[in-house]
Amino acid sequence: MQNSTTGMTSDYAHNDTFQERVEVAAERLVVQAAGHVATVIPGAFVIVDYGCSTNPHSATMLRAIGAIRAVDETREIAVVHNDLPSNDWSVLSRAVADPTSGYTSKAPNVYTMISPRSFFEAVVPRWSAHLGISFSAAHWLRTQPSLPAGSWCFSDAREPARTQLADLAAQDWERFLLARSHELAAGAVLIVSMIGTAGAEGGSNVTAHELLRFMRETAEEFVGQGQLNRGVFEQFVFPTYARTAQEAQAPLLPGRGLAPYFDVLAIDIVPIANPYLELLDRGQTAEYVKRYLGFVRAFSAGTLLAHLFTPGAQTAKPADLLDRYYARLAERLAQDPTRGIFSDWTLNVMARRR
Repeated sequence: MQNSTTGMTSDYAHNDTFQERVEVAAERLVVQAAGHVATVIPGAFVIVDYGCSTNPHSATMLRAIGAIRAVDETREIAVVHNDLPSNDWSVLSRAVADPTSGYTSKAPNVYTMISPRSFFEAVVPRWSAHLGISFSAAHWLRTQPSLPAGSWCFSDAREPARTQLADLAAQDWERFLLARSHELAAGAVLIVSMIGTAGAEGGSNVTAHELLRFMRETAEEFVGQGQLNRGVFEQFVFPTYARTAQEAQAPLLPGRGLAPYFDVLAIDIVPIANPYLELLDRGQTAEYVKRYLGFVRAFSAGTLLAHLFTPGAQTAKPADLLDRYYARLAERLAQDPTRGIFSDWTLNVMARRR
């Protein structure tokens, strides 16, 4: 099985306004947790940022560092940024040290480290992490599904693919949490923000389902034109899963395998306002299309190239056909910008290591 993604594009940090809002929504929890853990765990403080992409999350890091230093201003702090080996680490490194926005330029004696490994395994030594954070990453499936689902979004998938995707997502979430149970120290706190589903399973409040439906419709045009292999197209599912609060809590309930390791502090679903729609409200349709598609391409291009266009391109090089695909998305959005709107319900999970 192949990894579901090779990582975000190198310009992801410049196209992640949505993720910035997700981060801001969780920032209060991060700062509170940092200050609390600093009072109960002595010595050097280690923050681990799981699935960082090219974003150093400097604003949040600075506030967390401030909360730790409020407890002990001499405290040494290490920030470990984790993502896949294929992540563009050079972009992240420059952002961390940026003289105007990087957290190391504003906070002394903070050590930056990287851990280029999948977060479905431990990424730092056992019991060494004190605060774990993850923004807009834990919804990715570990491996790329190949299922005749009739949809790119799990919530619209027909059976038995729908159940199979739910099972894969449940296994991956348990695997993610199990890895954290090995590396978080007793008393450490984990905060995970990921796309979610509000309400009961099968409802309409599923993050990104309208966008994924729109993207699949556009790809099907390429199939009809003979540019994309139908067999490959029919087996492709976009490898993200928007969990409900109940699905997130399930492996942590009493009697379940991970219950001995974690105390659940909070699980909630928060709607995140779409920043690109503000451009539409101001009548800036062209700018909306440009910036919205910059965001979409930043998180989706790696997956589409690896698992749809590379095996399925029939009339052009895969990368060229991918460019045509995004150009077609832009054309369709310009014609009707109300199509494929990204609606976001972010799932926040906060837990303490026992």
